[in-house]
Amino acid sequence: QKMTSLLQIIDGDSEINKNLQDEIPKWLDPAKGFNYKIVAILGCQSSGKSTLLNMLFGTGFQVMDESRGRNQTTLGVWLGKAAELTTQQEDVLVMDVEGTDSRERGEEHKAFERKTSLFALALAEVLMINLWASDIGRWDAANYSLLKNVFELNLQLFQRSKKNKTLLFFVIRDHFYDVKRRTGTPIELLTPTIQKDLEKIWTDIIKPDDFKESKVQDFFDFDFTGLPHKLHAPDEFETKVNLLKTRFFISDQHDYLLDKKYKGEVPSDALPTYIARVWQTIKENKDLDLPSERQMVAVFRCSQIMEAILAKFNEQLKPLRKTLREENKEVQNFAAEATRLMKDAIDQYNTESMYYEPSVSEQKRQSLNDQMRRELHELFILQIKFITSNALHHFKEAFLRGLPSDGKAARNFAELANHLSQKTLTYFDQRATDSIPPGTEWDISLDRASLQEQIDDFISVQRKKQLELLLQEVQALLKKSIYNPLSQHMDRVSHTMWADLNKLYEDTQLKTSQTLRESLQGFNCNEQEIEERVNSLKESVFTQFRDMFREKVKGNLASKMFAKFNESFKYDSSGIPRKWTPEDNVASYFKTARDKGSQLIELFSVLRLKAEFKDVSVFDPSATIDPEYIILTPEECNQQMEIYKRDCDSAYNQAISEQEHAGGKAMMGPLMMGLIAVLGWNEAMMVLSWALFNPLFLILMIILGVVLYVGYAFDMLGVYGTVIKTVLSALLSEAKKFINQKLQAQGLNGPKPKTD
Repeated sequence: QKMTSLLQIIDGDSEINKNLQDEIPKWLDPAKGFNYKIVAILGCQSSGKSTLLNMLFGTGFQVMDESRGRNQTTLGVWLGKAAELTTQQEDVLVMDVEGTDSRERGEEHKAFERKTSLFALALAEVLMINLWASDIGRWDAANYSLLKNVFELNLQLFQRSKKNKTLLFFVIRDHFYDVKRRTGTPIELLTPTIQKDLEKIWTDIIKPDDFKESKVQDFFDFDFTGLPHKLHAPDEFETKVNLLKTRFFISDQHDYLLDKKYKGEVPSDALPTYIARVWQTIKENKDLDLPSERQMVAVFRCSQIMEAILAKFNEQLKPLRKTLREENKEVQNFAAEATRLMKDAIDQYNTESMYYEPSVSEQKRQSLNDQMRRELHELFILQIKFITSNALHHFKEAFLRGLPSDGKAARNFAELANHLSQKTLTYFDQRATDSIPPGTEWDISLDRASLQEQIDDFISVQRKKQLELLLQEVQALLKKSIYNPLSQHMDRVSHTMWADLNKLYEDTQLKTSQTLRESLQGFNCNEQEIEERVNSLKESVFTQFRDMFREKVKGNLASKMFAKFNESFKYDSSGIPRKWTPEDNVASYFKTARDKGSQLIELFSVLRLKAEFKDVSVFDPSATIDPEYIILTPEECNQQMEIYKRDCDSAYNQAISEQEHAGGKAMMGPLMMGLIAVLGWNEAMMVLSWALFNPLFLILMIILGVVLYVGYAFDMLGVYGTVIKTVLSALLSEAKKFINQKLQAQGLNGPKPKTD
C-alpha cells in the first residue's frame, strides 16, 4: 500500500510548525473548498493507534518496534493524507496524536494531553478513541478524566462557533467474543456502558449558561466497533480492519462514517491559518495547565467534604419538605430556618476544608452553596404558592363579609375592592419577602402578578353580580314608581290622561336614571359605562311603561269603555242613578253614551309618549306609527269594540224593560184599589171575624208582641224592618205581575214606551 508524506503540526515541546502556510497546500489543494474530511485518533501510548491509521488510510506514521521495547513513538501531533479519495471524491486528512499516559512526559503529561486532545476535537469531523476492551469502566485508563476536561473546554472555547456535530468513534481493541462457546462480551453489551459513562461525564462538567440544559447528544454522535487481538488473531484482525476501511471510503454504505452531517466548516485554503489559531487559543488557556499534587488532593477531599455536608443538609430539610409537600401549608420563618441551615453547612465546610488549597476550596464552597440554594429554591416555590393561596383565601372571605348582609347591592363596591386588594397584596409582599433568604434575591414578581390577576378576576365576577343586584333594585324602584300612578291615571280616563302619563314617564326616567348614576359611582365606572347603563335603563323604563300599559288595556278595554258608557247612560249629570220613565228618550241617551265609550279606543290604542303620536289613529292607513308604540292593532280594536257593543246593547234592553215596568205601575191607581175593595170585601170580613174569635190568632199576636219587644230591647227593629220590607216587596212584585197579566188578558194594558 502506498504511503503518503507526513507533516508534524505540533512538536514535542508544544510548538506549532511555522511552515503550515507553505506545507499544507502542497498535498491539500486550496481549491478543494469544503470537499475534505479530517479524522483524528486519541488513545493510550503504545495502543496501536499509528498502526491502525496506516492500515486504514495508507499513511506512514511511525509505529513502535516491540523488539526494542515499549516506548514513545509519536511526539506531538502529526498530519497525514489518506492514500485514496472517498467515493464522493473527498480528501481525508488524518491526525495522529501523541499517546496519553506516557512515562516519558512524567508528571507534565496531563497538561499536554489536554491540549492535544482538545486540538484534535476542535479540528476533526470524526474523532477515533482507541481503548482496550479491558479498560472499559475504568476512569483514567479509558481516558474518561481527559474527556471530561476536553468536553468542558470545548464548550467554552469552540462550541459556539461550530454548527455541526462531531462523531466520537470508539475502537475497542483486543475485543473477544466467541458466539458458539458464548465466551467473552458481545460489543452490544459494552457500548451501553460507555454511553452511560459519557452521559454522566457530561452531566458533571461545568457548562456555560448557554448550555446549562444541554445533553451530550446535542453535540456528539457515537459509534462503536471492536477489533480482535492483532497478534493472537492476525487474520481476523486484518479482515475486520479492511471492513472498517470501507466505512471510511464507500459513501453508499448505511454505516458510512464520513457522513455529510459531519461536514467541516473551514475551506481548504483557510485550514493552515485556522489550525494555527486553534492551537494559539488552546495554549493561552490556563485551565489546561497541569494541576499540582496539592490541588489534586484538595479537589478530592473538598469534594468529599462537600458531598457529606450536602447529604446532611438534605436530611435537615426533611421537616420543611414535610410541611410543604405533605401537610400542604406554608413554613413559618422559612427564610430564617433556611439561612440557619445554609450558614451551619458553610461553617462546617469552612472548618473541614480550611487546610486545603484556597482556590479549590473556594470553588467547591461555591458549588456547595449553589446546590443548597437549588434545593431551597424548590421549597421556596412551594412556600410562595401557599402564601399566595392563603392571601387569596383571606381576600375572598373578607370581601364576601364586606358585602351587605341584607342581600342588597354594595354601593361602596369600588372602595371595598380597592381596600381589600391593597391589603392582600401588602400581606403577600410582607410574607413573601420575609421568606426570601438574604443574599438569594429570588424573584416573586411573577407570583405577585398571578395573585393580582386572581384578585382582579374575583373582583370582576363579584362586580358583575353586584351590578345585577343594583339593576334589580332599580327595576323594583321603577315598577313601584310606575304601577300605581299609571293605574290611577288610566282608571280616571280624564282629558288630561296623556299629559299626566307623559309627566309620570319623564319623572320616572329622571328619578331612576339619577339613582342609577349615583349608585354606579360606587362601582368605579367610567363615564362611558355609566352612560351605556343609564341609556339601557331608559330603554327599560319605556319597556316597563309600555308593558304595564298594554297589560291593563289588552282584554280590559271593553270593560273600560262600558264603564265610560255607564257613567253617561245609567247616571245623570249629578251622578244620580237614572229611573227610566215612559217620558225618557232612552235611545238618545244610549247613542250619546255609546259614542263617549267608543272614544276610548283611540285613547288607548297608541302609546302617546311622543309628540308625533299625539293625534294619530291606528285606523288611519296613511299614518306612520312605530310598532313599539302600538298597544292595540286595528284587529284587536275591532274585537274590543264588538264586546263593547254587546254590553251596550244589553244595557239598552234592560233600560227598555225598566221603562216598560214603570209604565205599567202608572196604571195602578184608584181603579185598582176599587177593584180590590169590591172583589175582596167578603173575604176580608171573613178573615176579620175568624181572627177575633180564634185563640190561635191571639197566641200568634202575643208571640209577635214578644218578638217586637225583644227587637226593641236589643235595638234590632231596624233588622226586622229590613226583612219585612224585603218580603213585602217580593210579595208586591208578584202581585203586580199577576194583576198585569189579568189586565193584559182583558185588553186593559197601558201605552207602550217610546224608543226614539
